[in-house]
Amino acid sequence: MLERTLRTLEFHHITDQLSKLCRTSFGKVKAEALVPETDLFLINESLQETDEAVKKLYRSGSIPFRGMKNITSPLNRLRIEAILSPGELLDIARFLDGCRSVKAYGGQDETDEAAYRILSDYFGSIEPLVQLTK
Repeated sequence: MLERTLRTLEFHHITDQLSKLCRTSFGKVKAEALVPETDLFLINESLQETDEAVKKLYRSGSIPFRGMKNITSPLNRLRIEAILSPGELLDIARFLDGCRSVKAYGGQDETDEAAYRILSDYFGSIEPLVQLTK
């Protein structure tokens, strides 16, 4: 989309407001990087996803992101076989515990899985790696 159009629509104000509502640093980065979509299929899929998320929030309350920090840096250090600090190990452990909580949150309405077609796929793809945190 043309930069001039985005400026006219003041799209940056929308993404700024959205990023202020995000509860994780990763979410803030994704919100700030959003651009309008032009593909009708993707637009409809995103609207369905948003509809499911709003229903889930009303039904189950806020998603439990507590303690989930961006662990990209420690993971990159692991890829080069660097030694992690105790703080980095704790951040990873908290992140994995957060994954377990998010997966459990997603499974609260298993009887109503058809109502959450898209979200069920997202929650189902989370692997909390419980054995790693023991």
